[in-house]
Amino acid sequence: MQFFLLNLLSGFIFASVFLSILSVAWVILELVAQWMVFVKAGEAGWKSLIPFYNDFVFYRICWDTNFFWVSLVLSLIRQFLDRDDAGFFLSIVVLLLGLVIAVIDFLFCCQLARAFGKGMGFTFGLFFLRPIFMMILGFGSARYVGNNSYLP
Repeated sequence: MQFFLLNLLSGFIFASVFLSILSVAWVILELVAQWMVFVKAGEAGWKSLIPFYNDFVFYRICWDTNFFWVSLVLSLIRQFLDRDDAGFFLSIVVLLLGLVIAVIDFLFCCQLARAFGKGMGFTFGLFFLRPIFMMILGFGSARYVGNNSYLP
């Protein structure tokens, strides 16, 4: 019994170390892909490494920075209002704020896809599988065609 538990524990340790290494490699791959997208858009790659600022630059690359500020403020308000003891009305407000943020995020994905000459299918890919489609933008043959600041 003790031998079984020791093998089980060593298996868990191996799996957790393997998954940790895999997770770190995935994050590094995502950061490199974002760096490449920034470089393709004519921005310095290091800007992709700074939290919040990288989102601001992404909005500047493909859309309008005012939508970044709207999204940020709505996210902060939503986080402030989202509590366990919230009543029904407050829960509805939090839900509606989440929907508005999701719509802004979808429109951002649409503008990002257009900025690299991609279509609506790529927009859905960016919205639902952003890390994978960001790698396609960064490492693939997509070229930056410019900021199309109009809505779809």
